Amino acid sequence: MPLFVNNRQRMIKASWSELEARGNRLLSLLKEERSEVGLTLVSDRKMKALNREFRQKNKTTDVLSFPLGAEDLPPGFPRVLGDIIISVERASLQAEERAQEPGGTGYSLLDEMTFLLIHGVLHLLGHDHLEDEEAEAMEEEERRLFLHFGATVPRTHHEENEWN
Repeated sequence: MPLFVNNRQRMIKASWSELEARGNRLLSLLKEERSEVGLTLVSDRKMKALNREFRQKNKTTDVLSFPLGAEDLPPGFPRVLGDIIISVERASLQAEERAQEPGGTGYSLLDEMTFLLIHGVLHLLGHDHLEDEEAEAMEEEERRLFLHFGATVPRTHHEENEWN
């Protein structure tokens, strides 16, 4: 399995097997089925500490990505893209907010976790959203990929500077 899920939080009890399946399908859609990604699920408290340590922002966030960039591997070895960390608490709150928006009917925690996983994997593959043009391109790719997992449209928020 190219996506490895490590649940390090205890706040929200859930089976993450469907998220793992979606992650593996995502990698296949991106033609990265032989690549490996580590996904760690954490609490908001842990995410705030990580965000402070690695981004010098003393606040929580929903997703962090840590690309590895090991391109020169011997033939037959899987490419390790890197690690993604998601705050399950934050994702749960965002899913609830999205479900209450017009057009947000049916949006679930699994949908939000999928969206954040897509966002994180795109970062591992070199996408960014620091400039408006990059943000628009990344958002379009997020939407395109997300539609493979359900009928709901993912939330967008690059224009709100939420990612920065």
